[in-house]
Amino acid sequence: DRMAEVTRIQASASEILRRLGADGCAQIFGSFKTGLASSTSDLNLVLSSKVEPGKAVPLLSGYAELLPKFGFQGVARIFHVGVPRVKCTDVGSGIEVDFCIQDELGLRSSSMFAAYCRYDVRVIQLCKIVKEWARRHKLVGTVDGCLSSYAYTLLVIHFLQSTQPPVVPNLQVLATEPVLVWDNKWGTIDRWDTKFVEDVESLPPSRNREDIGQLLINFF
Repeated sequence: DRMAEVTRIQASASEILRRLGADGCAQIFGSFKTGLASSTSDLNLVLSSKVEPGKAVPLLSGYAELLPKFGFQGVARIFHVGVPRVKCTDVGSGIEVDFCIQDELGLRSSSMFAAYCRYDVRVIQLCKIVKEWARRHKLVGTVDGCLSSYAYTLLVIHFLQSTQPPVVPNLQVLATEPVLVWDNKWGTIDRWDTKFVEDVESLPPSRNREDIGQLLINFF
């Protein structure tokens, strides 16, 4: 079971962090958080607690050193980027793992996508179909001049908001209390308002009754 493997990997990452004396544990974000993971998706993990900027890279270095002892291989240290990270592959499952110290913006983004997916199951269905179509036609990857998997998800959600009647409401517009996140991923300190309605179960259901086949045709 793939999710059982993901839980095991998360536990291993948290144990490594514990041995290094870090506060907090490894949290899942990205496609495994939203429910949009495919058989080829990477597992994104992030340390749940704050770390002083000067201590992030030394902590990542220690984390990378311990990975082989916990059944990981192909360890790559990627430190000269906006969000330093360590990549590796879990030997037992073959799942590629991407770990970083602080990516609060990524966590909030994943939580927002998860909220859209909880609101209406057609979000997951259409996202998976469109992303698989793009993958099979080799239309995914910014390195090759194509859209990222993240961008395809945004396109699908925008479409489902714009079709009439909407399949999903705009959760960001409906939210009233700001949730500010500061991020320096692009070299400067940027402030982002990441508010969205998190309690989607309290919202009225969609009046749109189109099935996934009709929505897929309309999307294209």
